[in-house]
Amino acid sequence: MSVQPKQYGGYGLNPSVIYDIQIELGRGCASTAWVFGVLSVHTWQLALFPKETQDEVWGANPRALVGSSYMPVGKAEWVDGGVKLTGHWSFSSGCDHCDWTFLGGFVPTEAGAPPDMRTFLLPRKDYQILDNWFVTGLKASGSKDVKVEGAFVPHHHMHKFSDGFRSNSPGNEVNPGPEYRYPFGQIHVRSVSTPALGAALCALDAFTDWTKTRVSQATGGKSSDDFSSNVVCAEAAAILDREILTLRRNFDEMWGYLQKGEPIPVDRRVRFRYDSARAVSAAFCT
Repeated sequence: MSVQPKQYGGYGLNPSVIYDIQIELGRGCASTAWVFGVLSVHTWQLALFPKETQDEVWGANPRALVGSSYMPVGKAEWVDGGVKLTGHWSFSSGCDHCDWTFLGGFVPTEAGAPPDMRTFLLPRKDYQILDNWFVTGLKASGSKDVKVEGAFVPHHHMHKFSDGFRSNSPGNEVNPGPEYRYPFGQIHVRSVSTPALGAALCALDAFTDWTKTRVSQATGGKSSDDFSSNVVCAEAAAILDREILTLRRNFDEMWGYLQKGEPIPVDRRVRFRYDSARAVSAAFCT
């Protein structure tokens, strides 16, 4: 509820808070950090849907959770009042705990028109969860498949990716603050990369604790006094510190543009997306 609008019972915080919480959760459980971040982003995106949709979801349950699978694999067919949606999506993290889901897909467009990708919002009764998440990494994220067979999705249950890119969505009429003007692409990518930083910090903590009780085979002294081990730990800590500082710097820069009502330059957005991906590589390298 940290980023849920205040008028719907949330705190209306800057979504950057999601990632600070993820880092701390990741030091204990990467799956918890992952699910928290993903579901929090969905709460933020729901605030971009029309007021009618927000009233429907949060009016019935202010604590409603929304799952997702944004892969545009669904088949949408225009019908009166909306679309008929069919498809099979993978990796819907935390879906067992959710009352709704976001699913990705393209809607048919006129010849020569650009592709129109959308997020479709469906209630729990309109989709099936397939129990097929049997993995080792992020096992507790419960990232199962979701299947839909001809569900009706009304117009007000759709969000255009192009609106999210332009930071001008229907929900901004009732949620006009800068908290809800971030480009969608800058919010979601960080929710799936930041848990790696928390997990890497956890591994570093575990290793340094382990060295305190071990004896070095090379020197016969305490492993915690071993020069090579200390150098490795220091370098790992510096790399993770750099990535966390970059994360916060990038959001501070975006926040500055948003507070002034100015668009975030595309070249900077590209850099921020790169930084998000690099965080995962840096975490694994440590």
